[in-house]
Amino acid sequence: MQNSAAVTNAVVESTMVKRVAVVGCGWFGLALAKQLLQEGYKVTGSKRRPEDLAVLTELGIEAFALNLTQETQIEANEPRCAAEWGLQGRSSPANYLLPEAQSVAGLAQSVSGLLQTDFLVVNIPPRLQRGHDAYLQELNQLLALIQGWQYQGIVFISSTGVYPAKDKSVAESDALALTPENQTLLAAEALFAQQKNSCIVRFAGLVGPKRHPGRFLAGKTDVPGANVAVNLVHLCDCVRAVSMIVAAQSAGRTLAPIYNLCAPLHPSKGEFYQVAAQSLGVVPPVFNQQVLPNKVVLAQAIVADLGFNYQYPCPLDMLAAC
Repeated sequence: MQNSAAVTNAVVESTMVKRVAVVGCGWFGLALAKQLLQEGYKVTGSKRRPEDLAVLTELGIEAFALNLTQETQIEANEPRCAAEWGLQGRSSPANYLLPEAQSVAGLAQSVSGLLQTDFLVVNIPPRLQRGHDAYLQELNQLLALIQGWQYQGIVFISSTGVYPAKDKSVAESDALALTPENQTLLAAEALFAQQKNSCIVRFAGLVGPKRHPGRFLAGKTDVPGANVAVNLVHLCDCVRAVSMIVAAQSAGRTLAPIYNLCAPLHPSKGEFYQVAAQSLGVVPPVFNQQVLPNKVVLAQAIVADLGFNYQYPCPLDMLAAC
């Protein structure tokens, strides 16, 4: 009887709808949330401002506003989230400001139906122009909110900015903390690498609809580095790769701790940005003769481990899909 009950419980668990929380439903996060919905997941998602939640709820995403800052401290000098939550579809008011004295434990209880899901995707842009500490503070406050919850899988979105600009090809093991940017991005990854069932995905330069690379250098002159390889990845490939990782986590597959995501072909900047500008009908950049270190991001580990195939293996092919 016990064996029969165990089998029944396993079957029930396998057929239950899995829940995914996407923290940061911006350009990439929203596209990912849509894909996860199509694949049958129940999705919760956050935006920074309550007034931006309608785009999520209209799609069937349980939406909440989460603005992680360090503007507010709670008693005992614990970090907390100064946040406004839009609890759409619940009995609570649509938006309310959490009281100043509320503890991290009380805050986590308030969002138990939103962040306490089967899977978590963390997509918080670094925005390092605000200062490097601000990004790490935001991530630490998110970790305080989810402390004690066990996820089947966590995916942390990072950047190939962890690799210094050296004249070499770089794979997942080649990250170095040589610059303040490298240091901050690696420190952010370390916060989530120590979480159980986590996987870090490093995006190369992200392009796609509303983010056409022809605009990146349009009209500029005296641009160095025409020799440098282009390291880009299309939005569609990022969405497919992360959804594949979530599916692999759901199936209990063993994953590498880190995956690069970058198109496997690398035209030079001089070639690519000329063609990109022409395809958009804007003034192409003019490059000077200065040679820069030629960093090439290798991203075949996810292909070998998960059988992932790039829909856009060459940046030149991406132009028609931007």
